[in-house]
Parts: sequence; C-alpha cells; structure tokens
Amino acid sequence: MVFLDMKDILMKMSHRRTCLWSFLVLSLCTVNCDVVYTKVGEKINLQCTLYTRNQDISWLFKTELIGREPRTGTPVRGTAPMSQRSQFSQRNLYIKEAGESDAGEYSCEVSGMTLKLSVMTYKCSAQPTGPSFQNEAVNIQCNVMGGAKVKWTCGSPSGSSMTSDSGSFKVNPVKISDGGNWQCFFEENGKKYTYSLQITIIGLMPSANVAVQEGASLILPCVLHSKINLKPTNIIWERLSPNPSRFLVAESSKEGELKKTVSDSPGDFKNVKFSTENLKENFSVTLTNAKASQTGTYRCSVKFDKEKTIMHEVMLVVNGQDAAKEMYPGYDDIGSGVQSKEKSILGIEQWIWIAIGVGCFVLITLVIVAVIVYQKKKSMKRKSRKMRAMKHALMPRDYCHCNRGQPGQLGQPGQPNGKRREHRHTSDARGSKERKPAEQRNQERQEKVP
Repeated sequence: MVFLDMKDILMKMSHRRTCLWSFLVLSLCTVNCDVVYTKVGEKINLQCTLYTRNQDISWLFKTELIGREPRTGTPVRGTAPMSQRSQFSQRNLYIKEAGESDAGEYSCEVSGMTLKLSVMTYKCSAQPTGPSFQNEAVNIQCNVMGGAKVKWTCGSPSGSSMTSDSGSFKVNPVKISDGGNWQCFFEENGKKYTYSLQITIIGLMPSANVAVQEGASLILPCVLHSKINLKPTNIIWERLSPNPSRFLVAESSKEGELKKTVSDSPGDFKNVKFSTENLKENFSVTLTNAKASQTGTYRCSVKFDKEKTIMHEVMLVVNGQDAAKEMYPGYDDIGSGVQSKEKSILGIEQWIWIAIGVGCFVLITLVIVAVIVYQKKKSMKRKSRKMRAMKHALMPRDYCHCNRGQPGQLGQPGQPNGKRREHRHTSDARGSKERKPAEQRNQERQEKVP
C-alpha cells in the first residue's frame, strides 16, 4: 500500500512539471505588449523586443503580412493595406500617415516566437466641416479607433471646457469667441494624448454704439471677424427704428463684384456711402454731416451662398445721449456694444483728471515728508556739534612743560612739574604787588639821608 501511494505521488509530480514547462513555452511563444496610441496623420512606431541581431523578422496586421525582413537579402512587402506606407529598420516598423483603418492588432514573429501589439488611432472633427456661421450649431466629435473607450475633454479658445464620455460635444449657438484652436485630450495609463482642432467662425465683429454731435462725420461699423474664402452676395443697410427703412444696398453683379444699388429712402440718407470700394471684409458705411433726425437703431445684413446670412446691429445717437434717452428710455451707454463719450472737463476726459489729482496728491505728500526728514536731520547735526563744543571746553588744554632744576641745583634741567601755566595778567599783577614795597623802601631811605 505504501509503495502504491509513493507511485501516485511521483506520477502527480511529473504531471505538474509537464504543465509548468508547457506554460513557460507558451509564454515565450506569445507575448502581449501595451497599447500604442497614435494621432491620425502621424507616424506609427512599433518595436519588436524579441528581435536580436542576425534573425528573420515578420510583421503582420491581424492575419495579413505587412512585410518580412530576412537575415540576408532584400525585404519583402506583403498585402496588408499599410504595406506600401511601411518601412523596416531591424526591430522597428514605421507606418507613415496613420489612418483610422490602421487601428487594430499587430504582431511580429521572430524564431517561432510572437509579440502582439495593439494600435489605437484617435482624431477629432467638427461638423460642419467648413467655416461655421455665427449663432449656428457646431458639433465636435472625438473618437479612438480600435475599441478603446476614453473620457474626452475639449477646451475652447475662450477658456471654457467640456467633458464627455462619448467624445461628442455640441456648441449651440456658436459665438465669435469660439473660433480658433480647440484643444481636446484624454488620459490613459498616466499619459496625456492631445488633438488640436481648428474651427473657423464667420461673423461680424462686435462694436459699440456711436454717439456724435450734430454736423459731425461718423462710421457705422460692419466688419468680418476673420478672413475667409467665401464672397458675400448681398449687403443691406437699414434703419430699424424709428421709421424703418432700407437706405443702402449692394448686390453681386455678373462679374462677381458687389455694386451699390438704389435704396428705398435716399432722401434722408444722401450723405451715406460705403467706407471702402472693395467689399470683401469691410462693409462699414460713412455718414457725413449727421442730423438729429438720423438717431436710431441700424442693422447690417451680409448674405453668403447657400442662404447663410449674418447680421449686426448698432445704435446711432446724434446730439449726445440726452436725445437718445428721450427717444429710447431703455438706452444704456455702459453695456455691451455701446460706444459712449466719457464725461470731459475742459476737453479732457474725467478719468485723466482723476489720475492727475491722485498723482499731485502723492507728489505733495512725498515733498512734505522729505522736508520733515531734512529738518530733523539738520536739527540732529546742530545738536551734535553743540555737544562736541561743550565737551572740548571742559577739557584742560594748556600745560607748562618747562624744565626746572631740583632744589639746590641751579641751572640743572629738571622734570616738568605738570602745573598749569599762569595767565599773563595774573603774573603782571603779582609783579606789581612785589614792586610796590621796594619803591616805598627806597623813598624811606631817601628821607633818612640828611
């Protein structure tokens, strides 16, 4: 019984070894690598880590042969769709101008072993594909071809951003500020993949309202925001209120150029004309000798092919904003699209006077501070000089350094006694006191002589 048990154990151990070796062989024959993400239009770069020098290598897309590079001889191209755009360089495979259909499973075979790689291509597009018109809808679609699902984020040129799990974005209505370079990206395995999308918006530049004095000349603006290849077919200038009327029209001729036609109410607008002769981007009009009766709201309409029309409105105020407030109670000269005159004093705008006042105040303050500091320093110097003078006055200045002999040694030099020198007037006074008794003695002697 013990012998049979040992036999069963040995048989089980041999089966385990066989399974282990089989697993190792399968692992060497087929190796899976990370996913390679490539932007549509760029180059795909694949690397076969199984390759070493002097070996045959074959590249396949799914089951079709891309190419084979033998150890010796000329490389052979296969029948795969990207074979003509492919280049071989030892262990590397390069595919030019990656397309959406290039996404899928690739593999390289070296000495009976296979390495599999997955390629994902990604791109973003906008609908409509051409320029989009202001106030219409624009759809942005971002996709990853090859089966991967990622979360997309797209940022507009104005700074706003949107996020979508499906990669689909809708901008409705589109604004002038939405035109430009959009940046869309997704993150995968710690890496960030970006796609730039250029969107062109056809629209008229926003402008402020116009306020002038009667008799002045002015320009009512109507200018395209960006240069485009499309040519307008019709331009209409009209006054909306009060007394709606169309006063300036330009239509496309047989030669394709815009030419001015007769307006509906030329009597009130004989002094209006287009600012430029070449009506491609600038459709503004110039009004000379403005009248108070011309105050009102105006609209510029520019029509393109396929019945696409863009419009812009502007308010004209003649004789200042008081007249406008009487005609339009809701008139506001501060909001969007308003061109108002700043309050002025002596012909200079109010904010300039405020800036001058603040500057003068700061300058005067600095001068006062400088004078105070200077006077304080001057006072401190005067006080310092006075203190030094008093200190020198208290110190002894003049000492006698004459040599005097010791007692009993006349004419011998001695050490200075360090006594202070007596002043001249003191010694004279003392001499006079000593001389006075001698004269008296001489007089007394003369009186005694017979």
